[in-house]
Amino acid sequence: MVKPTDEQLDALKEIVNIGMGKAASILNGMLEVHIELEVPSIIMFDPENPGEELADVSQNYISSIQLDFHGPFSGSSALVFPPESVEKLVTALTGEEPESEGFEEAISGTLYEVGNILINAVMGSIANLLAKQIDFSPPNYKEGRFADLIKLNDSTEDLVFLLIRANFRVQEPRISGNIFLVFELGSFGELLAAIDNL
Repeated sequence: MVKPTDEQLDALKEIVNIGMGKAASILNGMLEVHIELEVPSIIMFDPENPGEELADVSQNYISSIQLDFHGPFSGSSALVFPPESVEKLVTALTGEEPESEGFEEAISGTLYEVGNILINAVMGSIANLLAKQIDFSPPNYKEGRFADLIKLNDSTEDLVFLLIRANFRVQEPRISGNIFLVFELGSFGELLAAIDNL
């Protein structure tokens, strides 16, 4: 398995942080609430045994927006929220309360919007800094268990799983969410090689 060095992970973290900053600016410009995105951490993990660091996500029923991406780096990316964070986020961004009639519809619409902005900003930063073209498939909204949501059923490649953990603050209270980037093993190696050439 391709294992990045600490220096490569630090460089990837900086690239991702640039994308997070762009996403926060876009969201703040669209919404009447102020959104802050904390500097992310990046963790490699085994989906069969995620470990304690991912216990808050891997042991729960979660909601996600998933986008597949293609190009020199191919794989899948997902914005993932636990249920309590979804409720807080939708209420903060739309004013809809969990018990209201339109809340369920507001969930998918809000997550589509936020997921598109965040994932495109992060992957766009990777593509721009490395001077590569990345294309996206249309997003899918999914709910379920962590292990089921992150599987790439049509992939025959070995996969590298990276968790980029980003904390959101939407005024108060804090809302936390995670972005998962899943790379096919070969293309992840190409990504690391491109980072080395920066």
